[in-house]
Amino acid sequence: MNFKKNIGSLDRAVRAALGVVAIFAFAMGMVKAPYSYFLLFIGVLLLFTAFLKVCLLYYPFKFSTNGKED
Repeated sequence: MNFKKNIGSLDRAVRAALGVVAIFAFAMGMVKAPYSYFLLFIGVLLLFTAFLKVCLLYYPFKFSTNGKED
């Protein structure tokens, strides 16, 4: 599958920063189980979408923060 990129620069930076913070909070034990694993999942998901520049939840709503068409 080839998805159009729908995440802009600011959205990507915010996702990456929040992903790193979530993974850091998990690694430092700042959140107790079972919520810690949910936090880890969210952190990895945010980093993954920031890396790929694609958010699958944006597609049904035809939403994009990417200013240019790729």
